[in-house]
Amino acid sequence: MTSDFLYSFRSTFSAAVAHNFYLEVFLDYGIVAFAGFLCVLIYLLVHGYRLGKRLNCQLYWVFYLCVVSFLIAGFTGRRYFPEPENLLMFPILAALINTARLKLALQENSAAGTLPHGAQASGLRSPPP
Repeated sequence: MTSDFLYSFRSTFSAAVAHNFYLEVFLDYGIVAFAGFLCVLIYLLVHGYRLGKRLNCQLYWVFYLCVVSFLIAGFTGRRYFPEPENLLMFPILAALINTARLKLALQENSAAGTLPHGAQASGLRSPPP
């Protein structure tokens, strides 16, 4: 009752939601789950960076930077789970994963001397060294 009274005079503010995605995860799930979440997130970012260096594919880096910028935007109050404002993030994640899968398959097949069906026609061939 007192907080409603003070809020009506603008001397306090209502803080019903966390203003940061990471704070929201911490408050909703606790410190142990938050620490696990950060460990998994950092592992995936480092693994993705190493994979990008190995692939040497510009399209992969575009999608990777989209994911990193989305995670940075989490500090400004965006939510992670599907909502209208971030609905395109999940197709970008799918494109990132499929770009890496196609590029890895192309590298493995070119090392073996065979290209997948249609790889040359679709432009998936790696540039000459």
